[in-house]
Amino acid sequence: MKKAYMIIVSFVFILCIYFIFFHQGLYNGEFIKWGEVTNSNVTELLEGNKIPYEIREGFIYIPEDATSDAVLCCS
Repeated sequence: MKKAYMIIVSFVFILCIYFIFFHQGLYNGEFIKWGEVTNSNVTELLEGNKIPYEIREGFIYIPEDATSDAVLCCS
């Protein structure tokens, strides 16, 4: 019983580590307009959180599936 418990705990621990370190930054959605480029540090925050972005005609575009992560990191 103790051996099965240790295997389950180890599996959960490894799964948590995976989601914390490797799951971020796997965005592949279509780029959508997210905000204007201003004098703020939004682009630095996006880079720090490994969220890809593009700047086109004065606007920041991010992948559609990264919107919630971008809101969390930049608000």
